[in-house]
Parts: sequence; C-alpha cells; structure tokens
Amino acid sequence: MKKITIENAYLKLKVLSYGGIIQSLFFKNKNGKFTNLVINKKKLSDYKKDKWYLGAIIGRYAGRLSSSYQINSVKYFINNDNGIQLHGSPNGWNSRIWSIKKNKGGNKVTLDYTCQNGSSGHPGEVKAKVTYKLLQNTLIINYKAISDKPTPVNITNHSYFNLSDGGEIKDHKLFVNSNKHLELDKKLLPTGKLLKVKNTKFDFSKLANIGNNYLDDCFVVNPKNKINAKLFSSKTGISMEVKTDQPGIVIFTPRSFNGICFETQKFSNSPNIKSFPNTILFPNKEYTHQTTFTFKSINDSE
Repeated sequence: MKKITIENAYLKLKVLSYGGIIQSLFFKNKNGKFTNLVINKKKLSDYKKDKWYLGAIIGRYAGRLSSSYQINSVKYFINNDNGIQLHGSPNGWNSRIWSIKKNKGGNKVTLDYTCQNGSSGHPGEVKAKVTYKLLQNTLIINYKAISDKPTPVNITNHSYFNLSDGGEIKDHKLFVNSNKHLELDKKLLPTGKLLKVKNTKFDFSKLANIGNNYLDDCFVVNPKNKINAKLFSSKTGISMEVKTDQPGIVIFTPRSFNGICFETQKFSNSPNIKSFPNTILFPNKEYTHQTTFTFKSINDSE
C-alpha cells in the first residue's frame, strides 16, 4: 500500500493506493492552525478491515443497485446481498489497489484502475482514472472512465467530513441547494418518485443545524447554481462549499461516528428507472465527473 502527500499554502492531502483513499485532508487558516477535515484511520492496515468506505473511491456503481438490470435486451444478474448491490459489492473499487503517482508540480495525484469484465456480475472492462488536485483552498476531484461494453458506471468519493476537529456533527450547519429528494423504499432503493424537501427534515435550503437528523438520502441538485451544498462549523469557523456537475448528492450521517459524506453522483438504481439520469456507459464514450470542495475560515478574507 503506497501513500502520497501533496500540499500547498492552504491544504495538505494524503492519498493511499488502496481504494484511492483520502487518508487525511488538512486545512490551514491564516492563523497557521492545521485542522484535519476528514475521519480517518491512523494505521494503514485498519483500512482493510473498514466497513464504512472511509475516504475511498466508489465504483463501478456508487449507491444501490437491485439484483438485475437490462441493457439492449440482455439481462444481467449481479452480485447482491438481499437483493441489493451496495457501492459495487464487497469487491468494489474501494478495496482495490490503484496505480498512483504525483505530478511534477506536486499539486496533483493521479490514480488508475482497470475493472475486469464480469466483475461483480457487470459486463465490460472499465478503465478508470481519478485525479485529486489542490488549487489554492480547493480540492478538485476529476473522474474519467471508458468501457469496451455497455455497462452502468457511477463513481464518487466516500470521505466523511468533520470541520470541528472531531466534534459533534449535529452541531454543524448544513445548506443543500435542492428542492427535492428521492423517495426510498425499505431497502433504501429509490421508488422513482421525487419528493419536495420544503417543511420536512430534508429542508436545508437555508443554513441550519443538522441536529438529530440522521441522513442517508439523495438530494436532487438544483441546476446552474454556484454552490450545491455547504457545511459550517462554528467551533472552528471553517466552512466547506461543494460544487458538482452531477445531478445528485447523497448526504450520509452515520450514527456510529461524527462524520458527514457528500457523495456526488447520479441516482441509485438508475438502470432500472427510466425517468432517472442515464448511467449506462457505452463504448467510444467517456464518463466524466467533477466535484470541488472549497474551504474557508471566518479568520480568512473572502
């Protein structure tokens, strides 16, 4: 397992070849204080036992898929647990070794992985490339993939953020630029319906305390907005702005520890719901996806 560190005047990022994991992300405000903004494991070996996908690249399909889907009249039955394949199955990209290298400028890490045809029941060999780049106070994540057969592709990163030095996540304030979220069934699979967030526990249209709202839900991103989500800790004065070109953000706050995920992606189970954004990647086409995380401090000038 290799580890690469890149840094600039604002951020310091440590990335592992195992799962393409973001092990740590330090932000330095103008007072010179460093704060690690992601939940992590101190021992690298502990990541192989981790069940929470801490900091990992998720693929070939982020979120939940039912046990089968159809492409061009061919039905594919995929590896599943009780009818659900979560985050690409136990053999997903979060547990694979990626090739990893740092660019000469020292501000970017590039990761490559080839997922074999038939992996977890999916058709097609998928070649994926993910880059983590630091640009001033912003972490930019770019995803690319190609396939030699039609196959579902939906990639994201599964970092759990905490802007208050490990403090309570319920004390953070959250903003989500969304009017609707996906209705889920008992297995957390989307039904295909979009529900309004207004006057519900999902309404974060204004910056508000997370409180005791435990979320594992996909918010439909409002198009053409500069900021898709924002997180703020009054304890440290640090804020994080999330921008993505994807149609959804799964926001997840586990009960087991103080972290919050912003899984930018297309919708779960899209291959089985015609009204959802297309997630089938065809040969001679390229999957692309960009998400940025920008960090600021109330001690910094805007």
